[in-house]
Parts: sequence; structure tokens; C-alpha cells
Amino acid sequence: MRWGTEMTRWLPCLALLAACSGTLPVVTTAGTPQPEPGPVRSPEPSPTATPTQAPTATPGAAASWLIFGDSITQNAFHDSLAWNAAWGALAPVVSGYGLRGADAAYALTQEAEVLGYFPAASGMGLAFGTNDVGHKRTPDAFKISLKSLYDRAVAAGKRPLVATIPYSTHADYQAVPAFNQAIAELALPPGPDLYAWFVHHPEQISPDGIHPTDVGDTQVQRLWAEAAKGAGF
Repeated sequence: MRWGTEMTRWLPCLALLAACSGTLPVVTTAGTPQPEPGPVRSPEPSPTATPTQAPTATPGAAASWLIFGDSITQNAFHDSLAWNAAWGALAPVVSGYGLRGADAAYALTQEAEVLGYFPAASGMGLAFGTNDVGHKRTPDAFKISLKSLYDRAVAAGKRPLVATIPYSTHADYQAVPAFNQAIAELALPPGPDLYAWFVHHPEQISPDGIHPTDVGDTQVQRLWAEAAKGAGF
């Protein structure tokens, strides 16, 4: 009886600790350092809804961009060096918002809040799908979520581009091509072809088989910049 009483006393504390242990998404704006140094290479826990920061793009900027994605986006936009180098003197402000562990369905529940953080962003990148594969969603379910993400961004006055899902060497992510086919079937304005890049540069995939290396992160950022320029922004 005493053991049961003690457990009853401690259960609320344990529940509180569990609720506070999730990984928070991290936001970067125009090269501002993130509070988490360095990319994370391990499989990600389920995301939480509250960001650690909520900066907005520079008010009055001639053009600005928001890249909304998962941990691959978060890692790639620790700074904006490759983005600025690709654009040169005309580089618009870029903000990377990554929800670690998020699939497209979860991102949909957070999109309105995220868009509210970046009212000045006219261009927008959508980069989801890796976690949809990892969470064993179907390509059809993913397609519905992605189309909804796109439609809501357009309704908010953004001009979205949609990236392909990066190639993965992990045995549990061999369905990536089927999910990329779902993206192709939507025929939305294309962002960077991250799948093609990493198929030809597998050395830029980290040992977990999912996340790019530091060099790969730089290339993801550069490819986004080139896609934005190519789309006429």
C-alpha cells in the first residue's frame, strides 16, 4: 500500500517531465545563429507546437522568403551564406523554419501559426515528406496534406515552391520515390530537386542515411536559392 501511495504522489511529476521533454522547433532569420549549435543527425522525436523564437522577416524588404520544412530544412538554414552567395547583391531576406520530426499532416496543424510569424515573406518553400515516409503514411495521404499546405500558403498571399524529398540510403526510407511521384502528380510549382542531388552525391548524406552532412546542408540551401531565382523572384 505504501508503494502504491508513493507512486500516486509521483505520477503527476513524471507526467509533467514527459510533457516538457519534446524537442522544440528552431527558427532562423537572415543568418541569425540558432540556439542549437550544429545539425542533429539522429532520428527525431515527435515535434512540439511552440517555437523557441518567432522572428519575422525584415519589414519593408523588397522581397523575402520563408522555407518551411522539417529537420533537413532546420539544419540547412543555420545561416544564409549559400543563399546570399547564390543571389549576390540582390539576395532577399530568407527565413528557415524547421519542425523536427514533422510530417506534412503535422505541419498542416502548425502552418497558420508559422505564416503569422513571417507576414512579409512573399516567396515560400515547402519541404516535407521524409517523415511521412518514416511514419509509414501512404503517398495518397501525403499528397492530400501537401496540397492543403500549398493551398493555405497561396490563400495567405505567398508564392510557394515544393521541393522533392531527398534521396535516403536508409533501409526504412526506400519508399521516397513513390512519395516523390505523389508530388509530381500534384504538378505544383517545383522547388529544388533534392532527390536528384543526393542520388548523385550520396557522400553528402550522413551515416544515419537520412540527414545531409554539413556539406549537404550547404547544398540544400544553395539549391533552394537557385530554385527561387529560377522561378522569377
